[in-house]
Amino acid sequence: MQDDKILVALSGGSDSVLLLYFLEKIRKKLNLSLLAVHVNHGLRGDDADRDMEFCSRVCRSMGVDFLSVMIDVQTRMKESGISVEMAARELRYRALEDIRTARKFDKIATGHNIDDNAETVLINLVKGKGPEAVAGIPVRRGPVIRPMLSLNKIEIESWLQSRGVEWVEDKSNSDTSIQRNFMRHKVIPLLREINPDAANAIFANSKMLRSLLETVSDVPGCTSIDGSGRLLVDTVTAAGISDHFLYREISIRLIENFQLNLKLRNFNSLKKLVEDQPGRGIALAGGLSAFREQNRIVIGKSDLTATHPTPLKPGTSVKFGRYWIYSCEVDDFERSTDRNVAYIDAGKVSGALTVKCASRGDAFHPLNGKGSRKISDFFNDVKLPSLEKWSHPVVYDEDNIVWVCGFRADDRYKVTEQTKKIYKLEIKEDGQNHDQR
Repeated sequence: MQDDKILVALSGGSDSVLLLYFLEKIRKKLNLSLLAVHVNHGLRGDDADRDMEFCSRVCRSMGVDFLSVMIDVQTRMKESGISVEMAARELRYRALEDIRTARKFDKIATGHNIDDNAETVLINLVKGKGPEAVAGIPVRRGPVIRPMLSLNKIEIESWLQSRGVEWVEDKSNSDTSIQRNFMRHKVIPLLREINPDAANAIFANSKMLRSLLETVSDVPGCTSIDGSGRLLVDTVTAAGISDHFLYREISIRLIENFQLNLKLRNFNSLKKLVEDQPGRGIALAGGLSAFREQNRIVIGKSDLTATHPTPLKPGTSVKFGRYWIYSCEVDDFERSTDRNVAYIDAGKVSGALTVKCASRGDAFHPLNGKGSRKISDFFNDVKLPSLEKWSHPVVYDEDNIVWVCGFRADDRYKVTEQTKKIYKLEIKEDGQNHDQR
């Protein structure tokens, strides 16, 4: 930790307050730079404001830089269908990581303790999740460190009380309709009747399991992440890997890239896809889908972002999924082999242009082709991945397909010598530069 720049996740609870107190005490000795970040989930109204003000006050008293950020958990829940806990966790870690990278910090420190680990292990165990999830909370994963993981709640609060250090209690922590609170207040007390040291016993075993998993390094990898953030599983390699190692590799990838724990029933469905014919697909949790293609399985968001019909006016751009679609009027017609650009005769357009997903029964006349072609057949011709076929952007006018973005314009809208006005259409993925000429 020497000379590290550490972002401290500060909720105001006893765990995070002790974590900040500890890091502040060793700050000078190790030459640490600290930034405390409080994440407001937008769920608890005045209580959340109280917690933020408390955290700000604590940081001022310690001379630690403080930052508060707001996340929209409710919207994320509606978009993805995931639970409030999953949505809050996903957005919280994303916010912390965004700040870490923007500020060029080295680590994110969280206040997870040994009781949190016991709750996580038991929840994942009864939900039928695999070894990686049952191995508990890692002391470190990537830039995230958890220095408090060997301490229990009683030790933490006793230490703070003995030194007169205050903290705040989140009232929602007593709500046993939340599964983690149910485990904390209903289940673990019963386990302590069998073994008063239950949390430590669970921690010791989860550590051994994690250590065992981490020693396995000689198994060939069968997964990769493509430029669109999708998880690709090589079915040829996967077919030769034992279930345990295949589960481990896929589950780690899903956690790292989609914050999704892989349940055993979903893993068994993925295994069937490895042996299945191309064209089959399944729905996973968290808004993910998996489709079997030639020699691979593609796992990604069923709907990467909003893909509802969107008007495309000349001189404007629209966001559609992971793409930007641009439209402008131009004077010159430049013949190009760039399939991401299309020139159309504006005079042949009926009504307004709209970007939307194709419907399965739609057809169009591919430029320089031989008559009409069903859009489903065309998608097969150009080998568009199954996961993307019915979320891919297509430009329509009031009557017809005008351009299958990134592939082919409709022949009926092609520029001719009689054309008086030309629209230039262009598609770019997020992060690509757009030529506005």
